[in-house]
Amino acid sequence: MKEKLKRYLLDIAQDKKKDVLSYLLKVLLTLLSYIYWLGIKIIVFLYRKGILRSYKTQSKIVSVGNITLGGTGKTPIEIYLIRNIFSNNKVCLLASGYSEDELNLIQFNLPSVKLLSGKDRVKLTKEAERLINPDVIIIDDGFQHWRLMRDIDIVVIDALNPFGNNHLIPRGILREPLSHLKRADIFFISKVDAATGNLTNLKERLKKLNPKALIIECRYQPLYLYEVKEDNKIELDRIKNKKVLAFCGIGSPLYFRYTLAKMGIKLDLLIEFMDHYQYKRPDIEEIIKKAKRYNSDCIVTTEKDWMRLNSEVIQMIPSEIKFYVLKIEVEITKGKERLIEYLSNLSCG
Repeated sequence: MKEKLKRYLLDIAQDKKKDVLSYLLKVLLTLLSYIYWLGIKIIVFLYRKGILRSYKTQSKIVSVGNITLGGTGKTPIEIYLIRNIFSNNKVCLLASGYSEDELNLIQFNLPSVKLLSGKDRVKLTKEAERLINPDVIIIDDGFQHWRLMRDIDIVVIDALNPFGNNHLIPRGILREPLSHLKRADIFFISKVDAATGNLTNLKERLKKLNPKALIIECRYQPLYLYEVKEDNKIELDRIKNKKVLAFCGIGSPLYFRYTLAKMGIKLDLLIEFMDHYQYKRPDIEEIIKKAKRYNSDCIVTTEKDWMRLNSEVIQMIPSEIKFYVLKIEVEITKGKERLIEYLSNLSCG
């Protein structure tokens, strides 16, 4: 029931519902958005006037955030930055702790990186400096965290759905007015390979909002399939001519579908759950049931979804149906050299 309500409200926020009840709710949500807007303005005013103060650390602070609710693809970008830009630095990553799947994904891919999670980022920052004295602290989802001063603000923007319907939450998916993007130092436009003519318009809009910010374009490139039960890496073309059923609980199921299609896979079915959905035994039973109904050769999901599956439910999948996790990584398609120069100067400073 809770998940259905979340999906319904999200559909309203994205203008997918057109019935009378949804229209009435939109009016209410619009009023609430104005209250939310007023709250943001008051907070910003208090920080600008010094009534509320931001904490300044000794370490360099890089925030990777967004201006919309979820689904932009921050986690793979954070992994990319740590592996490719800050590989020679002592790095600590701070997360809110709300999304354990993302924390587990980062820890799985970067086991040597110190990861701290909790609601109070200032407290976590002080703890990080006390424990490891890092050169660079990366703040996950930190664009709205005014309590902590940042050296670099990276904002990730989904090329497929940059700003929703341009309304603030709860009427839309914007967490702040678009004018606040002038605080950003770098825009990471994700999923550019799936975008069409909208990409040019989006970049022009970002340049008008913030002419000084660096604009980076990236996509998520499939690497291989991981066969969970057998602990094997499988080549991507292994499932090209197979009957495939996929499932995901991520912010952008459309891009997952696009990625599979780009790999030459014709899906029997893609089962969609809400972002960060916590899978239960009946969910897996239903997935298996549908895989058998479609006579699927294999089941495919994302690495993030895999983090929310325990070994018990994975063992439920019958041996005749292969279970694969799609491994991806960020590939920067435009602006890589400028990004390296920009952030390398920070880490050396």
